[in-house]
Amino acid sequence: MSDERADGLIEKGKSHMYDELVDDQNSLFFGSNKTDVFMAAASVGYFFKKSSPVKEAQSLFVSTTLGRDKEKIWLMKSIALSQRGISVLKSMREVVKICQEFANEGIDKLYEIHKTSENEISDIVAIMVEALDSLIE
Repeated sequence: MSDERADGLIEKGKSHMYDELVDDQNSLFFGSNKTDVFMAAASVGYFFKKSSPVKEAQSLFVSTTLGRDKEKIWLMKSIALSQRGISVLKSMREVVKICQEFANEGIDKLYEIHKTSENEISDIVAIMVEALDSLIE
């Protein structure tokens, strides 16, 4: 894979969701960074098989800044690989684009849980258990 730079974009109108999830003391993501929320949102979007293009973009991160965070890079590559096959690994821009489309939908679910749940951690864990159960079946 090339070391090309890829901008991780989010929907401008959803940036407040990222802000609230990392700034609200009652959030599961309190104290995390927005890239962590992006990765969780991409994973949730992928799990629910929901994605949509980012229309009015706002930059969240640059892929070259994730160099030390191999887990995030490989999670993004795994999601993209499952969608487009091995050839997608030739383009970091395409990998990030696929993930940002899943994150664009997943952030809605994470934010909804944050706003409506009485036990945010339990609800997120329930999604994780459901995801793991679906691998066993």
